Amino acid sequence: MAAEPTLLVKRAKYQAPSKVHVDGVFTILASRVKWEPLVGGTAEPTSVILSSISNQQRAKGKPFLRLVAGSSAHVLQFDTEADRDAIVECISRAMAGPQLADNASAPGLPTRAERQAYLKDNHDLMEEYTQMVSTGVLTEAEFWTAKAAMLAQHMQGGSAPGSGGGGGG
Repeated sequence: MAAEPTLLVKRAKYQAPSKVHVDGVFTILASRVKWEPLVGGTAEPTSVILSSISNQQRAKGKPFLRLVAGSSAHVLQFDTEADRDAIVECISRAMAGPQLADNASAPGLPTRAERQAYLKDNHDLMEEYTQMVSTGVLTEAEFWTAKAAMLAQHMQGGSAPGSGGGGGG
């Protein structure tokens, strides 16, 4: 499997659930962002799929960034506001990038808003997406291309013939 391209790397402190800020490295890849601690065991590494990021909130006059993805939020402190702003700009460019642009998806593929809605509404799909795209097994475009037929059938009201039978009880 080919390594996913790295777009930007910056030092950043991550606010762990215990509210302690842990030194680490924040990396933007083609389909996700990740944070890893500088010292192992101080905090769990975290990874967020770019298409699941619904908001980037900057603290005015401070080098803090809050990434909102689904029902979770990730708070990061960068060395400078310029570092934080470079991260925000890079994430925004990557999210609108060539793999699957905002509303200019390839024919038959969902738009960015549709993709976010599918992931939010379907826990199993989100889990599969995270496993396949976060680990670099598939690119985001490959994942959505593979799911296009299933989503199209779902949108047509699940017109699978003869669904009778199934109860298994």
